[in-house]
Amino acid sequence: MRTSHTKYFLIKFVYAESNIMHLVASTCITKAADKLQHKISSHLKT
Repeated sequence: MRTSHTKYFLIKFVYAESNIMHLVASTCITKAADKLQHKISSHLKT
């Protein structure tokens, strides 16, 4: 009972961590893409 409870908590924690990491990564990628797009569009305008 005790070991399965600990295992459940560990799985839950790892799942939450991966979700947070995924969220952070997607946010960083989106910001980088926006910056790149802005650079390209400003470069094409001049």
